[in-house]
Amino acid sequence: MSDASATDGPHALGQIGSRLRVLRRQQELSLRELSERLGISPSALSQIENGRLQPSVNRLISIMNALGVPLAFAFNDQSAPDAESPAPAVSPIAELSVARAGTIDPIDLSTGVRYIRLTPHPIPGIELFESVYPPGAASSPEGEWLSHQGFETGHMRAGRLVVEHDGRRMVLERGDSVSFPARAPHRLVNPSATRSATILWLTIH
Repeated sequence: MSDASATDGPHALGQIGSRLRVLRRQQELSLRELSERLGISPSALSQIENGRLQPSVNRLISIMNALGVPLAFAFNDQSAPDAESPAPAVSPIAELSVARAGTIDPIDLSTGVRYIRLTPHPIPGIELFESVYPPGAASSPEGEWLSHQGFETGHMRAGRLVVEHDGRRMVLERGDSVSFPARAPHRLVNPSATRSATILWLTIH
């Protein structure tokens, strides 16, 4: 079973796939080794890296966890010398860092969910994102559960979002906030057929 889908969107063609390939090679992992960790076929992983398939939210986070790097490293920074440059060597905490509007590409995933990194560079132990769920979109197209290390807190900016976590179901609306340990199974879905949902996420590792 695959939770990736074919796409040819403007942000999809190879952007995230090429970044994942660079990260895999930096870890000195073969396609087969990483695919075995993920429980998917090497051909499916190859298609993701080549930009022919887009992962879901769940699959992307699973890949980053298997690589042992934060989700923030999946983003390309257009201000970098090239799209396959590794993450900055200088800690962004050591000096003032600014990311101008439009210099960090968003990530469009298979279910239509868009992730936008809100920090100029990856920050050790902390991740800050905005995610946009189109009408009816979910964290996984198959309704699969996600679990990973760390704690998450979210703040709704617009729309409604259903958060299921460890047997509980909560409906978040604009202005609501939520926090939970990410190790427990959880998933998200936008219940609206007409409105997108926007939420800010802070993840602490």
